[in-house]
Amino acid sequence: MKRLIGGIAAIALSAAAGAAGAATFSYSTDFGAGVGSEWAISADSNSGDAGILGQLSSNGAASATLTQTSVGASTSANNGLLTFDLLGFRTLDGFNCCTDTLNLIINGATVFTGTFAMGGGGGEGFSGPAGTTVTGSGQLRTITVPFTAVLGVNTFQFLYPNLQGFGDEAFGLDNVSFSAQVNEPVVGPGIPEPGAWALMILGFGGVGTMIRGRRRALRLA
Repeated sequence: MKRLIGGIAAIALSAAAGAAGAATFSYSTDFGAGVGSEWAISADSNSGDAGILGQLSSNGAASATLTQTSVGASTSANNGLLTFDLLGFRTLDGFNCCTDTLNLIINGATVFTGTFAMGGGGGEGFSGPAGTTVTGSGQLRTITVPFTAVLGVNTFQFLYPNLQGFGDEAFGLDNVSFSAQVNEPVVGPGIPEPGAWALMILGFGGVGTMIRGRRRALRLA
């Protein structure tokens, strides 16, 4: 009897303690409903073109920053994928006298740089973690970059640090999305989940039934 009671109690406590699970941290927008409050814009000019974020430019740095909150950190490094369309306007330059380079900064670290001739001249190239891809031509590039989510606030900054002004060049974003598998926090023993409560109630109910049956047997003896 003692061993059985102890086993039921152990199962109930184990269930109450809970365990870490996995969740999907994701986001997607095509800006069809406009630019949401999750975006912060730092640029002198934003034409507000329908269906995109942009056009953005400045005499100097111009950026757009997405902020999202995750319930947990990535289950493994760079298991997330961020995908976005980069749009170039007027004479956005490749490698030449007036090189324009996109910096993608995720959670404070620069994880991708890319230089693309989208209206201006010059060569092209990019640098990013393993698994990074760039496709497209003309004034559109579709870019995919692996990333690692952190618990809490995650920031994705799309930065052109040295643009020459809206009349000369600008950039925009469209179809921004990401997805990552993250660890959910462990449920503490003081806050059992509904399934744990049900298991404990069933367990203690079974113990009560066995005790009543033993007392009845003792009286008959």
